[in-house]
Amino acid sequence: MSDLKIVLLGSSGAGKTCLVQRLVTGKFNQKEQSTMGASFLQKSYKSRTGETFEFAIWDTAGQERFDSLSTFYTRDAGCAIIVYDMTSNNSFRDLDRMFPKLESASQGCFVILVGSKVDIVKEDQKKRKVSFENGLQIAKKYQATFFESSSKTGENTDEIWEKIGEQFVKAKTKKKKKEINKENEPQDNNIIKIDQPSDNETEKKKEKKKRKEDGGGCC
Repeated sequence: MSDLKIVLLGSSGAGKTCLVQRLVTGKFNQKEQSTMGASFLQKSYKSRTGETFEFAIWDTAGQERFDSLSTFYTRDAGCAIIVYDMTSNNSFRDLDRMFPKLESASQGCFVILVGSKVDIVKEDQKKRKVSFENGLQIAKKYQATFFESSSKTGENTDEIWEKIGEQFVKAKTKKKKKEINKENEPQDNNIIKIDQPSDNETEKKKEKKKRKEDGGGCC
């Protein structure tokens, strides 16, 4: 039983599988094959308070023919990592196809946008096709946290994992406080409600009282 479901989205070749392998194992495999359908991994996260949580990670295929499956795997996800390749304009354009898949994710799903292969860009700036500013702009558009990272060198991969953990603990704490506050609220069934007489009933009582004072209103 996992505490958090994480789903990875992105076009084929964007670097999702290499990223998830780096996050889970701390290793990089340059010969990693493209994912067909989806693959499942699990990793523990230890919070600063010493609590340990289990995170389930679904790495989905990026080809368009698997789009319906990707939507299935995003269902009830509490976190999404959307990856694009900084050396590919097509990979960046595919982001408009990725974000709508999160409609089936959990309410308040925490989203991280990752520009991958920053090591290639640092070696040769001419290979960069997507600027940092353009990546940040898309992240702001979809209210996502933004990183540029490298699965090969490990740049920012630990930061991505820690950010996910911090957001999970923050959301869990907020939910717990909300439940406690709800328990401390007065229950409606302990409150006795007294119905107020209507205006017509009040007028009738006044007329009846007046007749009695006038002698009953007869002869």
